[in-house]
Amino acid sequence: MPQASSARAALSNLFLNFLNNSLKIHQTCLLCGQRCPDDFCPACEQDWQQQHRLCPQKNVVPLQQIAAAFPYQWPLTRLVQQFKYHRQLTLAAPLARLMHRYLPHYPPEACPDFLVPIPLHPQRFAKRGFNQSAELALQLGHLRQIPVSFQCLARTIATPSQVGLTAQQRQHNLGHAFAVRHPVAGQKIVLIDDVMTTGTTLAQAAKTLLEAGAKQVDAWVFASTPAHFS
Repeated sequence: MPQASSARAALSNLFLNFLNNSLKIHQTCLLCGQRCPDDFCPACEQDWQQQHRLCPQKNVVPLQQIAAAFPYQWPLTRLVQQFKYHRQLTLAAPLARLMHRYLPHYPPEACPDFLVPIPLHPQRFAKRGFNQSAELALQLGHLRQIPVSFQCLARTIATPSQVGLTAQQRQHNLGHAFAVRHPVAGQKIVLIDDVMTTGTTLAQAAKTLLEAGAKQVDAWVFASTPAHFS
């Protein structure tokens, strides 16, 4: 079952992260390869700060707020593609740590009730073997001490790949693609995704949650493509 596979992937990810942290398997910067004790060397950390400053935020209706940590451009694209398409699940933790560091923090009174990763259709999940958004949400929820709901939102239609499609084509693809599986009435929810291109996927997911009674839906993404820059 997809849920069982997701649980196994999550446990595997946590175990590998434990090994990385405890046994110091990663002794080099994930970007440039120089030896360092952390995820990234000081020079690359400065690059992250500069990249973040180049990533202005933009609203996507009906999301109340949407925040991207970085622009989706090289060398960040290489890390995301390694994580997403080459099953390098150990990248989930350092990518989530960057999100935790650079995305806005809510005051306690405005903290979301839970995080919801953008779900994959079971066919896509079976092919990929994991959901990259769920892996990021798992790590980010731990870092920010916010519960994560993996079963709240389901992908009910096996839409074609969104890569290379226009906003209008994406909108057509995603009509009625999501369904709410658990009560969300009155809840404040933050959607989690790896990359935002047009924002159509996030918008359709938010629309579905709001129609089910959610009080507020925001989104946090690791990166946004240049199409979202002003």
